[in-house]
Amino acid sequence: MASLSKKVSPVTLMCEIAIMAAAGWVLDELAGSIFKGVFVNGGSIGIAMICVVIMTYRRGVIPGLAVGLIMGLFDLLTGPFMIAATPFKVVIQVLLDYVLAYPFVSLCAIFLPAFRKATTRKDRLTYLMLGVLMGTLGKLLCHYLSGVLFWADPSGFAWGLTGMNPYLYCFVYNIAYVLPSGVISGIILALILQKAPQLYLIPNIEKEEKVKAFRYLEKKETIAIWVISFLALGLFGYFMYKYVASFYYGDYGQDGSEFTFDPDSMVGWISGLLLIIVGIDALVRGKLGKYRESFYPYGTIFVGNVVIFYGLARIIRALIKSKTYDIYFLWIIGGLVLIAITLVYLLVKEKRKDK
Repeated sequence: MASLSKKVSPVTLMCEIAIMAAAGWVLDELAGSIFKGVFVNGGSIGIAMICVVIMTYRRGVIPGLAVGLIMGLFDLLTGPFMIAATPFKVVIQVLLDYVLAYPFVSLCAIFLPAFRKATTRKDRLTYLMLGVLMGTLGKLLCHYLSGVLFWADPSGFAWGLTGMNPYLYCFVYNIAYVLPSGVISGIILALILQKAPQLYLIPNIEKEEKVKAFRYLEKKETIAIWVISFLALGLFGYFMYKYVASFYYGDYGQDGSEFTFDPDSMVGWISGLLLIIVGIDALVRGKLGKYRESFYPYGTIFVGNVVIFYGLARIIRALIKSKTYDIYFLWIIGGLVLIAITLVYLLVKEKRKDK
């Protein structure tokens, strides 16, 4: 087996996490829309977990956890369904059903050391499939615990199983979609290992990115970052107001509770906040002479990718549900404009260096 590159640029790692998380979220959105009528209590048969497994086997457990966590948070943005009766229980249900389920797929990392030490294709496949099994069980555990704690009312059981033991029902219902998802994902991951093993095994010929020297910000760069940060502040304030105005929480006692909000507004203020954070970081580092050439541009590209993939995911859901989706083209255009401006800036800087 080719030896693994032990070092990776933070910029490269950040981009890989963003791409994998966005791809996994789109896959999850698509699966959720297709199987919504089948699994009435939530859940769907999909392959989104392959993104967590690939990142875990490629870069390690922390990047895998990051991909799963971002996917879970994005899933939370698209409209959670809560039936817990108290705010504390709502938090527990959110954690189990939305935040922790995909990060638990990174339990596949238990078999990562053996996978990396394997010298034959058969051994690699074995440890990969064992990892998929462990990740599938981790995701199943989260959904099962949520089912036992919050979905064990027989009156709400699906498929006419109202007479089944609640503990058994929660297991049957959740395994009905988690197990097929694990099997299909395992097949796809096995095919990837055979056809494109470089996604898992990073050869030592991979060139490590050179760490560029720190420097002070130029005056034009400082002005540009201030302008973008002020625009981001306006974006943050506008969407935060819309988000707060849209938030609703209803407590129905024994019948449970629910909360709703505008996910578009939440993505908007989070995007603005991210731009503000990377802008402040760049300005502070530039003032201290510790500015790194690529951090701020790649930070803005990351935000642009988040906006674009969010728009794509919402368009897919809207098409499946036969709803209007024109507004989400503006999200995609906005993300593309942000990325285009950043790329032009990088191109101009590169040409100046060549001169």
